[in-house]
Amino acid sequence: GYTPTLQRFAINLSERYANSHIQLQMADHTKIIGQIVETFTHGGRQNVALVGAYGSGRSTIVNSLAETLMDANSKIPNSLKYRQIFALDAPSLISAAKDNSELEYLMINIFNEIYSAKNIILCLDNAHLFFEEGPGSVDIANLLVPILEAGRIRMILIMDDQKFLEISAKNPALANSLNKIVVTPSGREETLKILMDQVPFFEYQKNVVYTYQSLSEAYRLSEQYIHDIEMPGKAKLLLESAASFAI
Repeated sequence: GYTPTLQRFAINLSERYANSHIQLQMADHTKIIGQIVETFTHGGRQNVALVGAYGSGRSTIVNSLAETLMDANSKIPNSLKYRQIFALDAPSLISAAKDNSELEYLMINIFNEIYSAKNIILCLDNAHLFFEEGPGSVDIANLLVPILEAGRIRMILIMDDQKFLEISAKNPALANSLNKIVVTPSGREETLKILMDQVPFFEYQKNVVYTYQSLSEAYRLSEQYIHDIEMPGKAKLLLESAASFAI
């Protein structure tokens, strides 16, 4: 479809999987991906709110879903195959709008383009930016709630637990219109599996080699010293930082 406004303010996550297959599936998140697929293939509200701490793998789940949808051999309903996921760049969109009315105009254009295209799933990372007032954010809940309740556009919203609680207290109608799925941090064994799955990409990008012991140490040290994000994100952050320091 013709989506100039969406193309301007969003990133097509599915493009990277159009001509190649990159396995990013994480065992701990397979169930969540199944829940998203089930939500998007049944009637009702076609949205999912991935709620969890930063680093717990919320964005990775969305990327894994994008890969699954582009895989001709994946066991998902035909109604979802080859659907493209666009991640909206909220700060860019908010900074481009002079005021709330202009932002609503841009959002309406985006929703109209998605509805006309029929094959797009919209991802709102840091979705709370659209539901609160203050610098770098704007409250357009009154615009989004009817769209979420109508279920004519498939949407994925990403936010942390605290923001979801604040939204629930401030706007119960908005919270009730969301299909909440909790994303929990991974444990040691699951984190190590995730690191082993993704370490080839780190090795290729940084031109280094990781041993299993280094992965185990990344888990131990990040668990001990990094407290502002959750697993597996903080273990991956430590591995990447270590590679950069070695270079």
